[in-house]
Amino acid sequence: MSKARILIVDDEVIIRVALRLALRQLDVDTLEADDGRAALALCAEAPPDLILLDLLMPDMTGIDVLTALAPDFKAKVPVIVVSATDDRRRQDEMFALGAVAFILKPFANTTLVGAVEHFLDPAASRVAVDLPGLLTAPPNL
Repeated sequence: MSKARILIVDDEVIIRVALRLALRQLDVDTLEADDGRAALALCAEAPPDLILLDLLMPDMTGIDVLTALAPDFKAKVPVIVVSATDDRRRQDEMFALGAVAFILKPFANTTLVGAVEHFLDPAASRVAVDLPGLLTAPPNL
């Protein structure tokens, strides 16, 4: 079986590095995009298995990216938003657009890794989704 591919989308290089380093404990390959347009291009080229998406980016926000992704794509590829905004309305909007979870920056590596493990393979996950700093989409969405 091939390694899972995680797309990291954030305009700040330090955050992309922190996310990549945190994911080193999993057996995954990472791809990086520094903006929404690059992320959409990578998704069209070869869809990843999971996306870690920043909300507040210049030019094309995380909301713009989620809006641009087709519903059938989001049904197959979980999107976890990783953002410093704690605006509940924005978080709810991300869930309504198809995000499966929201992790608040600064994040704990255990929360990030646990969420990625869970959403890559919920059936095999040994990790509870009840992790500090993690919000998951309400079941009715």
